Amino acid sequence: MLAHSARGSLYHLVVSAATTLLGFLRAVLLMRLLGPEQFGVVTLALFFSTFIVPFSVLGVDSALLQNPNPTPQTFSTHFTLRLLLAVGVLGLGLLASPVLRQLYAEQPLVVDVFLVLLIVNLLEASYATPGVILRREMRFGALALLNLFSSLAMTITAPLLAYLGFGLWSLVAEQAVGPLIRWIGIWLVLYPWRPQAGFDRTEAKASIKFGSHVLSSNLLGIMLDRFDDFWTGTVLGATALGYYSRAWELAQYPDRVLATPIINVFFSTYAAVQADKKQLSQAFFRSSSFLVRVGFLLAVVLLIIAPELTLILFGEAWLPIVPIFRLMLVYVLLDPLYNNLSYLIIGVGQPRLLTRVRLLQVALFVLAVIIFARLWGTNGVAMAANLMMLIGVVALLAYSHNFVKVSLRRMFQWPFLAVALSLGVGFALVHFSQWSGLWTGMILKALAAAGVYVLTLFLAERQVIDEYGFQVIARYIAQFRHSTQSEKT
Repeated sequence: MLAHSARGSLYHLVVSAATTLLGFLRAVLLMRLLGPEQFGVVTLALFFSTFIVPFSVLGVDSALLQNPNPTPQTFSTHFTLRLLLAVGVLGLGLLASPVLRQLYAEQPLVVDVFLVLLIVNLLEASYATPGVILRREMRFGALALLNLFSSLAMTITAPLLAYLGFGLWSLVAEQAVGPLIRWIGIWLVLYPWRPQAGFDRTEAKASIKFGSHVLSSNLLGIMLDRFDDFWTGTVLGATALGYYSRAWELAQYPDRVLATPIINVFFSTYAAVQADKKQLSQAFFRSSSFLVRVGFLLAVVLLIIAPELTLILFGEAWLPIVPIFRLMLVYVLLDPLYNNLSYLIIGVGQPRLLTRVRLLQVALFVLAVIIFARLWGTNGVAMAANLMMLIGVVALLAYSHNFVKVSLRRMFQWPFLAVALSLGVGFALVHFSQWSGLWTGMILKALAAAGVYVLTLFLAERQVIDEYGFQVIARYIAQFRHSTQSEKT
């Protein structure tokens, strides 16, 4: 089982890197071919589908995954229940569609896309049971290949359809082709389970009861991730939402590139040493110090070169995303640390604390988005995202003191100073220098900002960089080697 877990970690890391790269390439191509209004319409429809889809799951996948002794009847009940729930959610969507069409009379395609996404959800429900079986059997290689081929198909199909003139439906196809590839792979290639007739009401109730707590957590996460999309698209319009959603998407990449692999390595450590406060504190401080220092560097460079990067990758039509992205400074800086704190709280077995923080974040975020959007438009929504992230980090840090003892001054003092100096140098170059070309300006500004940042940290804390930064990298390499050796044995 340990060998399976090690291989699963390796598969996850490799495929995660590949799918992130493919996703970025897909985003660049689609933004080159489509306009902000088309992205805005689909993003608004995604809010409604993402909010209602959890009711078609109700945590029953988690219940089946955790069931120690499932019977053939258990699998059949799960299969039938998932299909019934997905059909029920599609029915609710159809009933709600006349009201939505009135609310979004000027954007009628929002409802059409919403209903198509619910049909896609029905497709996903049809392979949920064999998908859980693959996870139970730890067939991580097969699951990784499914994700990789799905991402590859999305990267080919969506830009091709956009190029051929299908407009926003190419974005809908992006959402649909991934599940379609998984359906083909599971039912026509892997075929891990043969459907059988049968439905046990007692089994179904037990599954829903077990997984019901997952629903509330999912809905809180959706509100944190999507309420700003809903309010921006509803109040400010599809074009404003298109710009905002693309700026938000770009703001996620430092976390995807940096935090995800690091946190995956350290999460198991948090759980393993949770009873030893000293070791837990050391592990958390090392991972967080690394994330703060490298994450701040990535954020600063992206903020400085945002105009040139936008022109080179997406074109002049997307320049309005630059001020929105720059206003998300706090969010971009703190997002990796927030996720690390979340995994720490979960790793020590206190997920309820995370739920409390998310409730606080949701309440303040909703209020801030409504007020700030009225005052400052999409820029105000970006500032509300900053506030939400700052509140979350402060609250989680307060809770974390119950489990770890770390020096916040040591963690933040020099990185904040390095950020201030590098931003000053970077924006001075923006205002007082002229470059002969986009590439030249972007490279020189990036090197200058990064150079000031790295030099500041190097002069201030050489010992910390050696003690924590290189040890984090060494731990990551050690896990990779262990995964490789396990694969061979």
